[in-house]
Amino acid sequence: MTPSQERQIFKDITRLLDANADLDAKQSERLDVIEAILAPQIKKYHADIAEEKRKKAEAEALAEKKAAEAKAKAEAEAEARAKADEEAKAKAADKKKEGSKPKAKE
Repeated sequence: MTPSQERQIFKDITRLLDANADLDAKQSERLDVIEAILAPQIKKYHADIAEEKRKKAEAEALAEKKAAEAKAKAEAEAEARAKADEEAKAKAADKKKEGSKPKAKE
């Protein structure tokens, strides 16, 4: 290979490397533009996910609160029914005792 050919090959390689560097720079610029466009959308997407998680947690907490209130109400009603049953049984027993006593003659 002659020195002239070597210089030509060197120039061609240098030109290709420069062209490659230019393409890399353009691609990097495009990626920066794409990132700048998508960054707000990505941020909004993450905010939406966080909001959905917050709403779900609030709904679960509300459901648990309502379930606890319903359970407490059911227990109170059951307790009231049991107390009423006991009172009714006591009254029935008292009436039974009164009915079995001999009546006083007038």
